[in-house]
Amino acid sequence: MLTALNTKMRLNLWGLAATPILLSLGVFGRIHGWAVNWLWMAVTSAIALSWQFGLPAFRQFFGKLARRSWLTIPGVMVMSLVLTFSAAVIGKSFHLLHLNANPTGAVLQNHSLWSNLGDLLQIAGQILGEEIFTAAIALPIFYLVVRRFSERTGWWISCLVSAVVFGGIHLTTYNWDLYQCFIVIGLTRLPFNEAWRRTNSLWGGVIAHVLYDYLLLAKNLF
Repeated sequence: MLTALNTKMRLNLWGLAATPILLSLGVFGRIHGWAVNWLWMAVTSAIALSWQFGLPAFRQFFGKLARRSWLTIPGVMVMSLVLTFSAAVIGKSFHLLHLNANPTGAVLQNHSLWSNLGDLLQIAGQILGEEIFTAAIALPIFYLVVRRFSERTGWWISCLVSAVVFGGIHLTTYNWDLYQCFIVIGLTRLPFNEAWRRTNSLWGGVIAHVLYDYLLLAKNLF
């Protein structure tokens, strides 16, 4: 996926210019509870990414996982857990982290089993949106940076910038806790980006991210 992005795909500058507007619209719709708010980010981010590189490229980004690459997904989840809990411990030790709970957990605790199944499907839709949102930031940055620097440098710059923005869209969810959003959640994001690279598909990040969030929320189902 990254090799094709670097050698075969072309970035549409009009699509790039429209991206901040489209991504902001998706975040605004999700935060302010518009109709089917759990899908807004997926739709607007998909439009942005498709506009940036074209529909054939978008389909390629969501191609089949590379052979046996699904075996790396548990490792990605473990990496995210280690980074999350390490950052949380450091933050608590230095009184930088208030550790606000994910409000979705309280929703699941107060709903019936059937309602929870619907909630979990909506969570998967939200996560799909988050992955496409992040890709719509990371992939054009990677495309532009590798024009001047190495692929490795382009990859890390794109990952770090997209992780910061990803953390930023969680500020309203976690009471504007800067450390929790930019450090704890931002670090959690990095292995999901790595899942794209290892599986050669955005589906790798989507699957790892969905399973990771379900794992963290599982205790609220019982």
